[in-house]
Amino acid sequence: MIISLANSIRFVVNNGLDPSFNNTLYNDEDFVNMRTRNYCQKYINGNTLLVQIKGTLTETIVLTRYNNNNTTSVVSVTNTYSYTGFKIYNYEITLSTGDHFYLAATSDEEDSWTSEPVIVVDREKLLKIQWYSNDPGLVFEFDYTNDEVNLMYIEANLVAIGHGGESTVYDNQNEKTKIKESIFRNFELQTDEIPRYLAEKLIVAMSSDVFVINDVQYTAEEKGESEPFGNANVVTFKANVTESPVLGLDTDDLGFDCDSGTTNDMIDNLVELLATGQFTLTLKAGYFINFVKLVYQDGTSVLFKAGWTVGNEEIIRSIGVTDTNDININDSGHVATDRTIYCEVSGSNQIIDVYFNTIKHTQ
Repeated sequence: MIISLANSIRFVVNNGLDPSFNNTLYNDEDFVNMRTRNYCQKYINGNTLLVQIKGTLTETIVLTRYNNNNTTSVVSVTNTYSYTGFKIYNYEITLSTGDHFYLAATSDEEDSWTSEPVIVVDREKLLKIQWYSNDPGLVFEFDYTNDEVNLMYIEANLVAIGHGGESTVYDNQNEKTKIKESIFRNFELQTDEIPRYLAEKLIVAMSSDVFVINDVQYTAEEKGESEPFGNANVVTFKANVTESPVLGLDTDDLGFDCDSGTTNDMIDNLVELLATGQFTLTLKAGYFINFVKLVYQDGTSVLFKAGWTVGNEEIIRSIGVTDTNDININDSGHVATDRTIYCEVSGSNQIIDVYFNTIKHTQ
């Protein structure tokens, strides 16, 4: 039995070993000459708390809820998903005003696991944190195949600290031209005093494909930092995050967006929509391939490759296409005469959109 760090609440395994961060609940921590503060992980009335457990195909898992009023109840499993060698159990717990409990997972094959306590409170200044992965496979031992979303609330501020972005300038024999520029909003996430495990959970959340604060998606390019707070077993946590949706974008001047068929003196975008089987594109004399974008439309086991001769892959080695692939080309210098690019899409019922962005290299 494994309970992933990516779960909304933290579980520790009762392995009987000497105390460590891995097997000690926050409220059970005991440090010399350090004050120990109590903490319950906070949620809001009406929230759905998702708990996911990974087990073997043969073990029996029981998740029990221990309420603050000394009552207990077995939590019913919502869904199970079987894979080769293991099984996923999803439990969804609808939270109500007055709820205050912890959870314990037991197995007939493994040690038991116990969760941090949960309490339902008023929203006040709590920030809502959500995270999930676009990959349907296991991420941090958590399975996101069925659009699972993790959720927690923290006492924190999200402070705007400026703007960031990228600017791409093309230097063509000392003639500089702006190709694109983007602007994003930057923020600093600042928590109040929180347990160390909650700071770790924030790092796990920010490491996921999708990280959301109060229903807005953010991207953390670097891990946050924790600092001890006073003489107690709590920390403060800070991290710089960027609002994922772009605030401003300038790509019109030279048609850098390869999704269009724009062609001008600097850019020649080669487009093949609903491509299947073998087809060709023409790289103009004096241009080089900058990047390639592949967009999946239909089919199974879809592969794409491109070369300077039929069936070969000197430009792009055979690559699987299941979503959108952006490929930077590092070695495709300009050609003296027009040259044919031989492309091939293979698989079953395979259909993709193909975009080659090429830039002029000579005047």
